[in-house]
Amino acid sequence: MEKYLDILRQSQLFSKMTDKEILIAANCIGAKIKTYKNNENILLIGDKITSLGMIIEGGAIISRDDFWGNTSIMSKLSPPQLFGISYALSTSGLSEVNVVAEKDTKVMYFTIDRIFNSSCAEVEINNKMIKNLVKVLADKNIQFSSKIEHISKRKMRDKILSYLSEVSQKKKSNSFTIPFSRQQLADYLCADRSALSNELGNLRDEGVIEFKKNHFKLYN
Repeated sequence: MEKYLDILRQSQLFSKMTDKEILIAANCIGAKIKTYKNNENILLIGDKITSLGMIIEGGAIISRDDFWGNTSIMSKLSPPQLFGISYALSTSGLSEVNVVAEKDTKVMYFTIDRIFNSSCAEVEINNKMIKNLVKVLADKNIQFSSKIEHISKRKMRDKILSYLSEVSQKKKSNSFTIPFSRQQLADYLCADRSALSNELGNLRDEGVIEFKKNHFKLYN
């Protein structure tokens, strides 16, 4: 675990813990590492989940496919983000999303039951992890609520501006880079790529935005 201590320090799961506490906690909850190749499935809809995962190298896409194969991107994962928590804690324990490696990726898995069954001898450490996990769940709920806000807009223009406005506010700048390619942004906003590209072009021509690939600049 010491090899990955730098990335573990950045994780919300181990927030406000000393290095010693992090190492104790990681061992207590059965930390294991698995490697995935680019485009390899990390998790599929219907999989039984008993562990929460943390991206420690590389990155992944969380998506959901409908019956006809249409993909909707839920979010993008990078180190040291967590995934699988809600489903691991649900009654069924079954995944409702796909998680696919976007590049060569390493995932550290933690057994979810060990966190809530006080497996650690250090009760204080266990309590810190539980509190941190609740905060992670709250943040994820806010993130998905934001997506619902974007895709609920009727017009393509409003979907785009809603998303870009949110990123701008989070970055505290009118110039920023988004984590999505053009196709990924279309999938995230549940939109057709051609329609998205056309509206981006219209917004640029109107002087509302500038963009180059996935870098954007907004104007009043």
